[in-house]
Amino acid sequence: MEALVRTCFDGNPNSLVVELEQMLDNEIYTQRRQQIEICYDLDQYHRGATVIMELKEMFNLSGNFADMEMILQSVCYLFEIE
Repeated sequence: MEALVRTCFDGNPNSLVVELEQMLDNEIYTQRRQQIEICYDLDQYHRGATVIMELKEMFNLSGNFADMEMILQSVCYLFEIE
């Protein structure tokens, strides 16, 4: 998502929203905006979980990181990330 915004909208996510508003009727626009927000949130969760797992390994932490692993696996599965 960020790559798309960076490449096509000069790094400004609001430009993407404006483009969608102009292209779509209100109902479709609202649905697409919600989808974009969900994708953005998933990207942020994935990045955060990745950092936490890197810190786990770096500091040899042994706590329960099942939630972070689940986030990584889910996002990787949804978007076919390796």
